[in-house]
Amino acid sequence: MEHEAFLRFLGLVRRAGKLQCGEEQTIQARKRGKACMILLASDASANAADRAESVSHEGSCPLLRVPCTKAQLAEATGAAPFAMAAVCDRGFAETLKKKLAG
Repeated sequence: MEHEAFLRFLGLVRRAGKLQCGEEQTIQARKRGKACMILLASDASANAADRAESVSHEGSCPLLRVPCTKAQLAEATGAAPFAMAAVCDRGFAETLKKKLAG
């Protein structure tokens, strides 16, 4: 599977309690100042992408468009399918970026 290391690490981030999955949880994480990075699934709708960009801009945190579908993200994290998520730890956010680049 392509991007397997990224998906495995994303599951670890979720188990550590540092990943908020879904639009509402992402917005709440941003409002509380916890979001360090917003993830957006490759098959997110145009509306979801616009909302993710807005959340990212308002929270001054980067938006990372991941080359994984909502279903792949859900399978990796044990959550219901989601288009956006908030990573709530800077170290985890940096590692996720590196895993996508590598």
